[in-house]
Amino acid sequence: MSTLFIKGTVIGYNYEKWQNDPESLASWLICIVETWHTAQFRATGEFLIDHPDEVKRKYGEVRGAIQAFTNDVHSLSVCYHQMLYVLNDRITEVGLKTLYLSNLVESYVTNVRTIYDLMAVFARIVVNTEFLKLRVVSTDSLSDLLKTFENKHKWSTEIFSEPVVSVFKNMRKSLNIIREIRNSIIHDGKEPIVTIKNGLAYFRIPKTINNPYETSLPDLLDLKTPDYPLFPYLQHITRSLFTHMDNLGKVIGNDAHLKDNDYRCELPVLIGICIPEFIKFIHRDYKIEPDKHNDE
Repeated sequence: MSTLFIKGTVIGYNYEKWQNDPESLASWLICIVETWHTAQFRATGEFLIDHPDEVKRKYGEVRGAIQAFTNDVHSLSVCYHQMLYVLNDRITEVGLKTLYLSNLVESYVTNVRTIYDLMAVFARIVVNTEFLKLRVVSTDSLSDLLKTFENKHKWSTEIFSEPVVSVFKNMRKSLNIIREIRNSIIHDGKEPIVTIKNGLAYFRIPKTINNPYETSLPDLLDLKTPDYPLFPYLQHITRSLFTHMDNLGKVIGNDAHLKDNDYRCELPVLIGICIPEFIKFIHRDYKIEPDKHNDE
C-alpha cells in the first residue's frame, strides 16, 4: 500500500496487521496521540469539547506537536533513504557522497532531538486541564520537564502519575546523548566527517580543529575508535528513541484506560515510499566492526 503514497497516516488496521506489516510503521505513541486528536477535534479542526480558552490554546499546541511529530518520524525515514541512495549511487563521486552524507547526518540527528522535545508536549494529555496553565506542566522542552520531575518528584507524580514520570525520567540518558551530538554540530560548529571505505560509511565529529582524529561522539557501540560505522550508530540512536516512544504511548494509554474503562485506542500507522526501507533499517542485524582503515 505504501508505494501508492508519498507519506501519510492510515487508520483502521487490525492488531495483527498493525504489529506485523513490513510496509507500515507502528508505534504505541502514534496510536495514543492520534486517538487523543480524534477525541478532541473534528476533521475541520474545531474542538469537539467546549474547553476554556487557555485549555484550547494548550491543546492546540498539542495538536501542532502531533503533526510535527509524525512529520519528523517521516523525515527520519526519508533521511535514511537518502543516505542509502547516496551511498549506493555509482555515478556520484566519493567527495560529493561524503558531503551529502554529512549534511544528512546533521538532519537526522536534529530530527531525533526534536522528537524528544515533542514527547514533552504530549505529557499534557494525562494531566487535569486545571494544571495546563502552569509553565512547568505545559513546557515544550523535555529537558525542562525532566528537571521538574527530578526536582519535584512527589508533586510531579501527583500531577502526571508515577508511571508517566518514571517513563520520562528513563529518557534522561538518551536525551543527554542526542543533545551532546546535536550541540556539537549546531552550537559548537563541528561538522560530521563521513568517510566511505569498502562501500561502508563511517563518521566522526572531531573534538577539536587541531586534532581531527579524536572524536567527540559518545562510544555507543563500544568500539573504542574515532570512526563509527554510520548506519549501526544511527540505528542505535533510533532504536532508543522508538523504545521511549512505545513506553510513553503505553503509559499514556494505561492512564486513559484507568480514567475511562470504555477507552479504546485506534491503531494508526505511518506509510510512505521510504517507510519499508526504514523499518528494515531499524530491525537489521548489523555485523558491527570498528573501522580498520583508520587514517590516523
